Amino acid sequence: MTPSTSAGSQPRRVRQEARHEMEQRPSKRRASSPDLRRRVRYTTADRTNRNSHSGLICPPLVGPRLRRIRQPVGMRWVILAVFVPAIAYGLLNLLTPRTTIAWQRRSTARHPQDDPRRRVGSAFQQWIRDDPAGAPSGVVLRRVRVIGLVEIALSVVVILIVFAVS
Repeated sequence: MTPSTSAGSQPRRVRQEARHEMEQRPSKRRASSPDLRRRVRYTTADRTNRNSHSGLICPPLVGPRLRRIRQPVGMRWVILAVFVPAIAYGLLNLLTPRTTIAWQRRSTARHPQDDPRRRVGSAFQQWIRDDPAGAPSGVVLRRVRVIGLVEIALSVVVILIVFAVS
């Protein structure tokens, strides 16, 4: 047996060249989410399509927009389960601010003085300038309505983004 050949029938240099050629050849597989997680070897031509922090493939640009990455279906339902109640509470803040202020006052007063829930509730009352002893003023009602609008807008935007991406 000669030094340039091994147990196989091909010389070592031919096998190394074939392996090098396969590494240089671009992959015919689409860049889907499993491919994004797999580690690959890069050549200098691939460095433009490489995330330098983790060594993972970044989705390449496809025309004017990025290729979409699919999320698991279960995640959409979790987002929906979190943000639909936020829309409902935002509607309550918008339509009946007196009721939500009364709930907040009652919840804050129910806890002892050293309880963190009481401190957070008192801080919220100070933030919206609410006097728990008297009736809510027009300024406080307006602020609660604005908080309701922000809750609704944020929830709708998050739901639209999650369902538009997937």
